[in-house]
Amino acid sequence: MCLHVKDNNKRKTAKKDIKVFKHIELGYDDILVTPYMFSKLEFNVLVESKLDIPLDNKIDRGIHTFKTLRECIKNADDWNGIVITAIIPKGSIYYEGLSDLRYKSFTSNAIIYNRKMKYNSSANWDKDVNMLILNQ
Repeated sequence: MCLHVKDNNKRKTAKKDIKVFKHIELGYDDILVTPYMFSKLEFNVLVESKLDIPLDNKIDRGIHTFKTLRECIKNADDWNGIVITAIIPKGSIYYEGLSDLRYKSFTSNAIIYNRKMKYNSSANWDKDVNMLILNQ
């Protein structure tokens, strides 16, 4: 996933916590992972990443999230994914722009994933995923 930014889009520092939405997936051995990088999710801890500077108005490396629940759900539906809430913590560096599919998105250097699941596109996963989230 890439974040596409405009020419004048400058990096920002979060003045307060920013609520965001993250599409995640159920990986091997029923472990919740991030798409593309398949990193195991750690809940309620600060997770940090290197953050690229825009090159040709796009950012590849960083933690990618969605600005709205509706757009995150649309993206998750395409991948039969799961949507959770997360926080870009105050003081984090981030960029705002559009995802590859033109959804309003962020890329940041830090995030805190919440345990609360917002949505799952496969109704039959709900019970199992809630159990996984409670047990991780």
